Amino acid sequence: MEVLPCSRVAHIERTKKPYNNDIDYYAKRNALRAAEVWMDEFKSHVYMAWNIPMNVRNSKASGYCLDQGAEDDDKAILYPCHGMSSQVGALVTITQL
Repeated sequence: MEVLPCSRVAHIERTKKPYNNDIDYYAKRNALRAAEVWMDEFKSHVYMAWNIPMNVRNSKASGYCLDQGAEDDDKAILYPCHGMSSQVGALVTITQL
């Protein structure tokens, strides 16, 4: 997905913007929303290109997620999914999590 700036044709802007000056955050959020809604089979490519963590789950054990454990150097284990920080990670290379 390519993010292009608005051409401002018939575009009305507010004099005071309700968000901070970092427009990249909002542009990226809107592009992710478009990928989620319209690009079902390609949205994983968008997440990987922007280095956004995806759910890592075992298809054989649907209620379990990869969990780091309580300490930073703990060995990864399968644990019931709870969505807390110990289950958030990023795929950095083909063989490394």
